[in-house]
Amino acid sequence: MSEPLDGIAEAEKARTVRRGRVNGWTAFALAVFLLLALLSSLEVWRAGIGSSALASGSGRVLDIVHGDVIFEAWLVARNGRTLVRRPTALFDTEHCAPAAKTLTLGIPMITMGLLAAPVALVTPNPALAYNFSTLMLWIASALAMFLLVRDWTGSAAAGIVAGSFFAFGAWRVGLNAEHPSVYDIAWMVFALYFAQRLSARGRWRDAVGLALACSLQIAASMYPLAAAALFSPPFALWLLARDRLRKVRPSQIAFVAISIGVTAYLVLGPYLDARNSGTIGARTTFFFLPWSAFLPGRTFFLGWAALLLAALGLCIPRKDATPAIQGDPRWALILGALVVSVIAAGPLNNWLLEGIWDEPPIRIPDFYSPLTELIPGLDSIRVVFRLGVVMLVTLCILSGIGSAWLIRVVPLRTPVVGCALIGIAVLTVLFASHDRVAVEVAADPGELSFFESLEKLGNQGPILELPLTKGLSRSMKAPKHILLSAYHRRRVSSCFGSYRGSGRAELEELVDQLPDRSAARALRELGFTTVVLREPKSRWTLRFQWILKRRPAEGLSLLLDQGGLKAYELRS
Repeated sequence: MSEPLDGIAEAEKARTVRRGRVNGWTAFALAVFLLLALLSSLEVWRAGIGSSALASGSGRVLDIVHGDVIFEAWLVARNGRTLVRRPTALFDTEHCAPAAKTLTLGIPMITMGLLAAPVALVTPNPALAYNFSTLMLWIASALAMFLLVRDWTGSAAAGIVAGSFFAFGAWRVGLNAEHPSVYDIAWMVFALYFAQRLSARGRWRDAVGLALACSLQIAASMYPLAAAALFSPPFALWLLARDRLRKVRPSQIAFVAISIGVTAYLVLGPYLDARNSGTIGARTTFFFLPWSAFLPGRTFFLGWAALLLAALGLCIPRKDATPAIQGDPRWALILGALVVSVIAAGPLNNWLLEGIWDEPPIRIPDFYSPLTELIPGLDSIRVVFRLGVVMLVTLCILSGIGSAWLIRVVPLRTPVVGCALIGIAVLTVLFASHDRVAVEVAADPGELSFFESLEKLGNQGPILELPLTKGLSRSMKAPKHILLSAYHRRRVSSCFGSYRGSGRAELEELVDQLPDRSAARALRELGFTTVVLREPKSRWTLRFQWILKRRPAEGLSLLLDQGGLKAYELRS
């Protein structure tokens, strides 16, 4: 009687030991990823985490990018706070008044807002919330790749290697530091992880994980969402051919499908409505993916160490590639990555052929243009080359597979080889070329004081900020005005994004008619209660003030003149 009990005790002890090792490696992985995240944002820590954020570039480009960073910091913090306190108002952002559903004028960044919520709820400071969200996004990306590679290969060390390449490569934290959301494809990696486990085991925890991962990917950004949607079918077909849904319950399939459908309706529905109404529309210029983008010194170069390990991961025998799961998913991943890259290259597809032949015997057609006519909204994606991120996902997974194989076959103790590969990965990402700086993301104290004074006067409601920003000033000045709404929480006319919102031309016409009483009345009917006059020495402001002196301001009443800003009450 004691022998069976002894066997059960030994089995339980073995499971406890394995669980302890798994937890130990996971803790070590998180420590490595946190260290890399902190080092990758070192410029921000030096400049002030509450008043700056990462950007890349120099000169005039940096000036424009600076506006992008300020706006994204404001939007992430605003989304985080709104999702918890007023989720029904998520799409009714404070900028671009009086237009409605103004979140649709650009990338939603809802997922980053969720990550920022813990900080956004306790402080109005957008920089703090944005930097916290970016840090969490990097760690989530690394963790997603770590879990997938460990699950498929059985090697935690290989997962750390792949996670480091994926989350902290120069392509993400260097060249594109100012747009973290456009490469926020971590949730697709989580989806691959949970989909394989659900198909193989049929557990509800994996169904919930798959539904959540897909929902977060939908809410992140249009670029990685489009990339994930085009990339996933070959992997889904591979799973279907391998398991034939034998262990997956119909209720689990229904749960995942309904969850994804509801999220798509809530997030993408307003965008389709805005498209149908003409608020947003098709692009006239596209930036396609050149295949040279994956070469050294270019946007998507992963580093020689990652590429060598990926090449090894591609070449090893099928039975040794992913020993911890049934089957070999490598070719499904490669097919998906190639399909997306060919689509994203558009008319640049023949670059490879032209590098081999002066006159290629065949030509690869442009698949992107026909797809824009079939898939609603695809023609609104301007920087198409960003879809190439799925090739990096595949290469990072392959680098993990190659690392795991090396750890198994090299005649040394596993910790030695694994730690050596982790060291190589860490050094590769830390010493890669980074053209990044910290830019200021902070509200002007004088302007904050001005709006606080307005609040004390009892002034409330949407603000018309003059002069209206146009052209480059919209990219460089408007974000600073919008940032202030994180503190005064009022709608503002300052507009920033890929689109301008409906009724902008009519608003400009009314502004040109000020200070006529009829124009003031029409602006009041649009919802504006206050006019704030900026840039006291600009040509427009001087002309406006000259008109005010010559005409009775029947529609405007001066409320406050402070620190170079003037506020007028709009009278109907």
